[in-house]
Amino acid sequence: MMSRAVLCLSLLGAAPARAAPDEVVRLPSGLGNTGAGELEMAMRHQAPKHGEPRAAPVLILHGATFPSANAAAWPGEGGSWMEALADSGRDVWALDFVGYGASDRYPEMSREAATGEPLGGLDAMLEQVERAVAAIATRSRGERVVLVAHSAGTFVAGRFAELHPAQVAGLVLFGAPFPEGGPDPEERLPGAPYFDMTPEEQWESFEPAVRDAGHWTRKTALHWGEAWLASEPRAQGRTPPAVRVPYGLIAELRKMRRTGRSPYEPARIASPVLVVVGEWDAVTPIAQSLDLFRRLPGTEKRLAILGQGGHRMHLEHTRGALFAEVAAFIGGLP
Repeated sequence: MMSRAVLCLSLLGAAPARAAPDEVVRLPSGLGNTGAGELEMAMRHQAPKHGEPRAAPVLILHGATFPSANAAAWPGEGGSWMEALADSGRDVWALDFVGYGASDRYPEMSREAATGEPLGGLDAMLEQVERAVAAIATRSRGERVVLVAHSAGTFVAGRFAELHPAQVAGLVLFGAPFPEGGPDPEERLPGAPYFDMTPEEQWESFEPAVRDAGHWTRKTALHWGEAWLASEPRAQGRTPPAVRVPYGLIAELRKMRRTGRSPYEPARIASPVLVVVGEWDAVTPIAQSLDLFRRLPGTEKRLAILGQGGHRMHLEHTRGALFAEVAAFIGGLP
């Protein structure tokens, strides 16, 4: 049963016009019990700019290290990805997995030097997406969504599309990790529930070509990093300031490399699929996207390689090309 809906127009403070979502909805995640009830997850919602929603709503899933406020809802130049899709007439949602952003944190994340299994594994995230899709279906009075996922978030989206084909009108896999070169038994699996990451480490994770071209500048990175630190109440209390991140998605990525097997089977995905990757993506190079594309069945699939884009192209100066490519694919869905 869905919990209370919370209208939140200034969750992270002042922002440009229409940069804030219309609302943030919190609902039970199906995980844990803190003594006050199960952990809750949050979904940002951007309603269509004009009139009633057209066709299936969109649900966007973030990657391994930063939440929707710093991803699909990040205003950047010319507005956020959520706004761009809403401007095209779609009802748009972006989920924060438990442990990220506006969602509750796992209790283990408050313990220093914690040991144990990685938090936020694939099964836990799959249940959250199932609940999110059910809640969106209740609101939209429809049965299907378009899933858009970035990086390791594509593991969850791919698994959901594989298991629930009737609920997926279309699937966008952006910067999608995929096995390359066979199993790597030297790949080490994480042995901790979480890790801490600094804004400087985020800056360094952008490809040199992206930084050298000025598609992600120090000034923008500093602003983005401040907002990212603000997404977790305890981040500023660490030395240096750092965001605590569940290890689950990184563990799934390393498991894939170790075994040479994807967490989902592309051949079993029945919905139309767009695989999209930036030319300069060094995290998931073009070869991985091409292998993934070839494993998808049928003819309702598309591979887009976008010029001068990196792994985080939805934040970069060339982001408009990504937004347009995804909007065109979604607009062509039946």
